[in-house]
Amino acid sequence: EKCVRLHREAASLNDHSAPQEHLRAAARHLAAVEKWLIPPKPGASTSTFFKSLDSEELLAELGLSHLAEGEDLEDFLEYFAASIGVGELLVIAIPCLMQSKTFRHPGTFYITSDRLCFRSSVLGMEARLSIAWSQLEWARLVKSESSLHPVRLCLKQPIEIDAVKVDSFDLMIFDVGILAQLHACVSYFNGTGLFDMMPESKIEPVDYPTTPGIGEALESGPRARMSA
Repeated sequence: EKCVRLHREAASLNDHSAPQEHLRAAARHLAAVEKWLIPPKPGASTSTFFKSLDSEELLAELGLSHLAEGEDLEDFLEYFAASIGVGELLVIAIPCLMQSKTFRHPGTFYITSDRLCFRSSVLGMEARLSIAWSQLEWARLVKSESSLHPVRLCLKQPIEIDAVKVDSFDLMIFDVGILAQLHACVSYFNGTGLFDMMPESKIEPVDYPTTPGIGEALESGPRARMSA
């Protein structure tokens, strides 16, 4: 809380000498320690620091002009309403491909103030997951000759997707602008960005598609309302 207060005071005084980036980073890191030391109760905020910011402050911190709205928000509420936390904000919705050892799904990746969600629906077959920010170990941009921008997400504990346990998966991002927004969110909520060093043990070759497949993702994205 002291870091947050110092950051706000410096901003209000227009004090350019204040190390505001370091204050923000310190607040994020202390919030992560808080989540580790004091697990949130069911339905409670994942971090008092994150919830102390209103939507306007969150947008300013992330460098965004607005939160996700319209059909993106409607679809998120439709598919994930049962597990929405108190005060949870949907930040952005990203059309993408998700790939891991045994699966590749075109769909939509939702980033909220509490968690990371993904949904895909192709020919009536649905894949869905929800991961709290506290479950994310790190996210890194992966070198690739593909026209896509692969981002690897490593989890603290394995999760089950398509009946297979995985401890990491890759998001195939189509747009550099979206990649920048993802970097801002990961840096803010997780404390480290997409361009930090990747642990050697997690550098595994993955066969990425040579074509973007944007049509696939959009067809199964938030605007695709396919009946079961």
